[in-house]
Amino acid sequence: MEADSTIESVLSSCIHIWFGNCNAFERKALQRVVRTAEKIMGTPLSSIQDIFSKRCLSRTISITKDFSHPHHGLFALLPSGK
Repeated sequence: MEADSTIESVLSSCIHIWFGNCNAFERKALQRVVRTAEKIMGTPLSSIQDIFSKRCLSRTISITKDFSHPHHGLFALLPSGK
């Protein structure tokens, strides 16, 4: 359980910056790294796309809650408040 958290942590380090600029070939290569880690550990891991989505959402929430963040003004809530 701890090993999968460590691997996900390594993969998600600045993923919101570098993964968005990857092409399809590079994304497939990264997903192969995840699958290899799964085989070594014998436990399923989140896909690289899922890790990216979670990290982007987490980063966005962090920015919207921090009124002093330089990019805070770039985010506007929907009428539903979400």
